[in-house]
Amino acid sequence: MVSLDIDGTIKASEGQELKATLNVLPSPMEITEEEQRDLDTKPDKVTLEAEGKLVVAEEIVEGHVKWKSIKLMLSALGGEHPATVAFLCISGLVLAELFLTSQPWFLGVWGSQYEKMAPSDVKLSL
Repeated sequence: MVSLDIDGTIKASEGQELKATLNVLPSPMEITEEEQRDLDTKPDKVTLEAEGKLVVAEEIVEGHVKWKSIKLMLSALGGEHPATVAFLCISGLVLAELFLTSQPWFLGVWGSQYEKMAPSDVKLSL
């Protein structure tokens, strides 16, 4: 490891002073046999969760979204004009639904022309 100074010069390299500066954990080679035994005997996180020692009851809030939260979101989207952005969003959703609903209707009207006229008389474009 190498530590660089602000101007790009080497400040420290692979030494005890660098480890002290960075507060680096010892490498596996530096762990004593006693520490390794302690690590091996400690239960892992999965075991502790299974026993319920690290599990905290989840806090669930029931209710509704407050107007203050909605207003914050709209002001983040619309800046000075949150009502305009809300109106445009709702209008866009309504228009999209109208468009999607009118597609099968239009195809039905267009397709029914083949029942009323000869196929060669049906206009394929406006």
